[in-house]
Amino acid sequence: MDVVYSMNSKEFRLQNDKELMQELSWITSGALMEVFLSPRHHNSLPNLPTATLGGKQLWDSLWAVDGWQIQKCRVLGSLIPHYRILDPKGVRRAWYLSRKDFTRDARLFANIIRQKLVMRDFRYGIVFSGGGGKGAYQIGVWKYLQELGIDQKIHGVSGASVGALNSLLFLQGDYQKAEDVWTKTQQGDFTYIDPLNYLKAVSDFLCLTTTRSSFLQQLIDALLNYPEQRCDISFSLFSQNQLRQIIQDNVSAEKIQTNLSDKLVYSMLCDLSTGAYPCCWNKRSFDSICDLVLTSAAMPIAYSPQIFDDRTCVDGGLVDNIPVSPLVKDFHHIIVIHLQPDCEDEQKKWRRSTRGLSLNQVTFYHVYPSKAVHMENLADTMTVNPELTQYRMTLGYHDAKEQLHPLVEHEKSRMPVPNRAQAEAVLPAVRAIW
Repeated sequence: MDVVYSMNSKEFRLQNDKELMQELSWITSGALMEVFLSPRHHNSLPNLPTATLGGKQLWDSLWAVDGWQIQKCRVLGSLIPHYRILDPKGVRRAWYLSRKDFTRDARLFANIIRQKLVMRDFRYGIVFSGGGGKGAYQIGVWKYLQELGIDQKIHGVSGASVGALNSLLFLQGDYQKAEDVWTKTQQGDFTYIDPLNYLKAVSDFLCLTTTRSSFLQQLIDALLNYPEQRCDISFSLFSQNQLRQIIQDNVSAEKIQTNLSDKLVYSMLCDLSTGAYPCCWNKRSFDSICDLVLTSAAMPIAYSPQIFDDRTCVDGGLVDNIPVSPLVKDFHHIIVIHLQPDCEDEQKKWRRSTRGLSLNQVTFYHVYPSKAVHMENLADTMTVNPELTQYRMTLGYHDAKEQLHPLVEHEKSRMPVPNRAQAEAVLPAVRAIW
């Protein structure tokens, strides 16, 4: 037998007003209603403030605080919604004949309160970890975030190594441009050799290593033992000139500077003297940001150390490959895009990145490569071509879709309605905006 649910007459009359009532619930005091009625934005009808008889027989109450009331007329309420706002003296201060217009105004006003009270809870940070050519995976995750509209709510960005390069593309805000850049990137762009500089580096390095160990052994020690064993890593196999040219050809300085105005962005460097050095992009010139990004991606042996902020630095992924630390103080919700499957080695890196941080108020949304193929070892890190890039972007998109269900649910959740004290605290700011 089917179960029949009953609904009282008032609930039935107001069932189409649920969205409106949810937005009105954010107006938690008469003082906030006074601000709402001093509008530059709302679309209520022209009104003469006249006293009413209260209308208890012909009107249903949607909202009542501090003697103020918002009522809906029962007569023809479904065909011609008629709403009015009464002050504590029973004087009509505004009225609407459109649920759509009233809901729009209430939402605009509630959004201002939300922004001032819980903006931190509904802004996101994102962490782009390091991993060389595997970085195309992060572009695929970005595609899914764009479909959800979440990419527009990301106000904190942190990256290491290739994650710093992807931070630059992400901050530009042009997904299609980022996809095109990666699709066109060839192996030679990562492993470009400048012949004259290469010969000079070999000569200098041989001179330095003649009294210590063989040339080959010194290279192996520098690559495998850093940073635990301080080895000479001044020698480099490749030049970053091609990567710098890709940035110059595809990234708009104007867009980067504009988008930095409401975002907090960091890249992780490894200072050869002191260790982890998270650098903030804000208040830097575009040329300085480009130098910072390339320094963060200066993998030892592959690329030479760089002088940045009067420090000798290399790839930030050596000391913190998942640089979440710059964001945890400012963001409660952080998306972390890994470039290695969820294995013990990756968890070890995560523990190192979060060591000593207070994470009680932070929710993380992780995306890990679900397949190890082309996403696992050093050879994968150093390998890039259009076919691999397409594979990695596709994998990133599908993994994000499978693994970010908690993020989707968070987006759907209702933000907690503030109490009176919280609302009163932001009243001046709300008044200034509205």
